[in-house]
Amino acid sequence: MTALSYLSPFEHWAISVQLIVYFIFSSIKELALDWQQRKFDNDINNLPAKRGPKEGDFKDCKWKDLSVGDIIYIRKDEIVPADVVVLDTSEGRHKKWICWADTVSIDGKSQLRRKEALSLT
Repeated sequence: MTALSYLSPFEHWAISVQLIVYFIFSSIKELALDWQQRKFDNDINNLPAKRGPKEGDFKDCKWKDLSVGDIIYIRKDEIVPADVVVLDTSEGRHKKWICWADTVSIDGKSQLRRKEALSLT
């Protein structure tokens, strides 16, 4: 109704100013959220990981240096850098190589997921 000049109680410039102010504040809010997400992603990508064994030992690297197919060593209560296939666990044969992983950093759901080591390994 405000777009029709003969029905609107406001001037056209007043409506334009309201829209411009709204878009400016919305843009600033989105920019702040994007900046926070970028900072969080940068902090996560620089966390340490152990990759290997290409030359016999596991080497220290950062998460951002990992690629698909890398074998990584994960200790108890460590944050997992990606969705992984479990090859082995410290629980051994008596517990069927089962471990539990919280996948909140991967899919946003904060619940423990059961991961079972491949029987081929």
